[in-house]
Amino acid sequence: MQKEITVREVETTLNDCEDIVEPIIVKRTNKKDVMIISIDEYQKNQYLSELSSKVAKGGKFSVGKFTQHSKKI
Repeated sequence: MQKEITVREVETTLNDCEDIVEPIIVKRTNKKDVMIISIDEYQKNQYLSELSSKVAKGGKFSVGKFTQHSKKI
């Protein structure tokens, strides 16, 4: 069941959370919804998106210390 809370309650709730593991969806009336994710999750998603794009183009990508070359199949 959905519950309406104030911005202050959101801040308090987020401060009480150790880690945000799953996205938090904020539903808004007559507006697009908003998703709250951790910076780590955002960076991971950005990295995976860039990696996927580079692999699709057949380019180079690096994973940690290693550089990989993707192969077109």
